[in-house]
Amino acid sequence: GLHKGLMGAEQLLVVDLDGRILTESEATRGLRPTSELPMHLETYRRRPDVLAVIHAHPPITVALSIAGVPMDTPLLPEVIVLLGLIPTTAYAMSSSDEGATAIRDLIAEHDALILQRHGTLTVGATVTEAFMRLETVEQNARIHFMLAQLAAEGLVERAAGGEGPRDRHTYAITDDGQAELRRWLATPLPPQDDRNPFLIQVFFAANLDAEEALAVIEQHRTQIRAQAALFTALYEHALA
Repeated sequence: GLHKGLMGAEQLLVVDLDGRILTESEATRGLRPTSELPMHLETYRRRPDVLAVIHAHPPITVALSIAGVPMDTPLLPEVIVLLGLIPTTAYAMSSSDEGATAIRDLIAEHDALILQRHGTLTVGATVTEAFMRLETVEQNARIHFMLAQLAAEGLVERAAGGEGPRDRHTYAITDDGQAELRRWLATPLPPQDDRNPFLIQVFFAANLDAEEALAVIEQHRTQIRAQAALFTALYEHALA
């Protein structure tokens, strides 16, 4: 294979929907298409609207799939709005025709899939759109992972689920969790500290009362306040 980080544009291969190489040059001599080509081609066959497919191995998403943590939970409003629920395929052997079979039905209805114990598949009208969807999947996985850490520390707990799909996996902030949020918000942080948006999303995902959270956040930096207001608006819109 060829390390993708070292690949040049002149080394890209053009293939048809049957996988036949259509262009040859000195730069592509001896190169072969990716071993995951069947999965890519199946996506294009199932989705005429798609012009870009990205297969990747984002580490947190892969780790959660190995641990059996589903990602089809309506947890974050921006993920619901942008991607809907993110299903996980049945396990398929990497670099085999099984990958095409595993994604065949799901990719017809979804723009992002988690490949069990393997990676992700995202699609779009452009490469940029497919890449941004990949970023959203991994961000969603990161929030899931952080929620699990908070639960282990006793800061959040599972709440009783209702009958609706969005009630299946809900969380509630414990008293200790609310105290920790106030302590964290009161701690001076560098302006570019990247914990701010992630933790605000975590606490909103855990169903902290929006008015109470915003009242606390109002006392602190503009960046945090704007981030919180955005996610509150998205949350109310997605669940309306």
